Amino acid sequence: MHHHNCFIISAIARSLNETLKGQYLEKCFSNSIDEIYFEFNHSSFRCVFYKGELFFNFENDIVGENRLFKPQFKEIVNALVLSVEIHPYERSFHIEFDNGHQLAFKCFGRKSNVLLFSEDQVTDLFRKNIATDLDLTWEQLVRPIQPVYESAHFSNEAAFTNQYPYLPIEIFESMKRDASGEQFDSIINNYHKACYLAIDDKPMLTFNLESKENNVLNTVTEFTSAYLKSKIFSEQKTELIQKFSAQLKEKENYLKSNSAALEKLQNTRKDEEIGNIILANLHTIKEGEKKIIVNDVYHNCPIEIKMDEKLSAMKNADAYFKKDKARPYILKQLELKVNNSVTEIEKLKDRLMIVENAKQMRDLKAYTKSTTTDKGVVNLPYKYFKVDEYEILVGKHAESNEKLLNYFSDKDDVWLHAKDVGGSHVIIKIKKNKPLPDNILEKAASLAAYFSKSRQQDLATVAYTFRKFVRKIKGAEKGKVTISNEKTILVKPGIPS
Repeated sequence: MHHHNCFIISAIARSLNETLKGQYLEKCFSNSIDEIYFEFNHSSFRCVFYKGELFFNFENDIVGENRLFKPQFKEIVNALVLSVEIHPYERSFHIEFDNGHQLAFKCFGRKSNVLLFSEDQVTDLFRKNIATDLDLTWEQLVRPIQPVYESAHFSNEAAFTNQYPYLPIEIFESMKRDASGEQFDSIINNYHKACYLAIDDKPMLTFNLESKENNVLNTVTEFTSAYLKSKIFSEQKTELIQKFSAQLKEKENYLKSNSAALEKLQNTRKDEEIGNIILANLHTIKEGEKKIIVNDVYHNCPIEIKMDEKLSAMKNADAYFKKDKARPYILKQLELKVNNSVTEIEKLKDRLMIVENAKQMRDLKAYTKSTTTDKGVVNLPYKYFKVDEYEILVGKHAESNEKLLNYFSDKDDVWLHAKDVGGSHVIIKIKKNKPLPDNILEKAASLAAYFSKSRQQDLATVAYTFRKFVRKIKGAEKGKVTISNEKTILVKPGIPS
């Protein structure tokens, strides 16, 4: 069962009410755009957003502040919790504070959010990229819902989820098209008594929602950890399979190309013989010809030879002699490329087999950096470099580039990007009242060139400007921007030591 349904959400709210009622909220902050932490005087919990979905962790651990620390919902810090209120048959609940504010937890799949209400209006929200939540009213969030059976809503899965988004899909699967309203009510009542959470459609962590003996919060925390680890492992495995498969295909094409070039060169007549044939026929060759047909002194038959019409016959012969001198080196290089390709292909096949057979994250450890903590919290979406005392952030992909601009850069930071080619956005975190050293700019520009389609060039042009002069293009795909006041720098692509 998916964790965003009215039965699970209601169980969480009821258990939280027993835990938080009468406590004060002492701290509320985030260390990343994907996690918010609430610390009360006797307990704490975290909300983790994974691809937009909200997951709860009620471990009561103390979370420290990191360099991306940001206070959240200052209006309710030091406020007293009056109660945690269930929203019947809805995928949300809220904490009622004594200062008139309500903190609502909206568990709407990938559109989940944490919202602060005052006088029935949203005054603040955690995921600010969901702009429509600013217009959400209290009446729209806390709706009076009572599931009513109608056969039309069970005609197909889409009709069911459209009418009953708050119910688990398992109810649809339990109902038959001609089932009665009584059976519908009975199934719903059964879910109040026996509910479960699942990972990859495999039931786990079954508990009775109406029993006070269940520690729902511990169960949900266990589910969060297991689910995120499972999902992140699965996605990491898929990503590595795609990566190694692409590399294998590329290397096989490379081997095919070099093998063909080697075979052709091995079966091609030596250029030294062509040069000798030209010398033997000097008296018959006219100047300025692109092709000549002369007698092959080796086989005593006519042969057609390509010529450079700008050179004399003698210099054409010299050109063939020079080309022949390079032949052993070219053969050696092609043989080396072929042998190396065969070795690399075998390594890639081994890696691919290991990844395909991997059962857990540690099986992938040799091929990727860890992307999660032990508690399943996703790390920051960028590559991090530190040169001297300056931090340099590099986007990983289009979505990462956009997050870098929206959440991890200030207006006076320096933004860089390889000129006129696809690549990562790069941000230099600027120190206040300090001019940016030239060597830091050069090294950041080298990173921008390296993480772009200019990587293979000896020198690449990189554009840079202040972050405040970078604007997202309205309606464009993620990562697309327009810039002003730009300057350029010519650098060698590379990663600083």
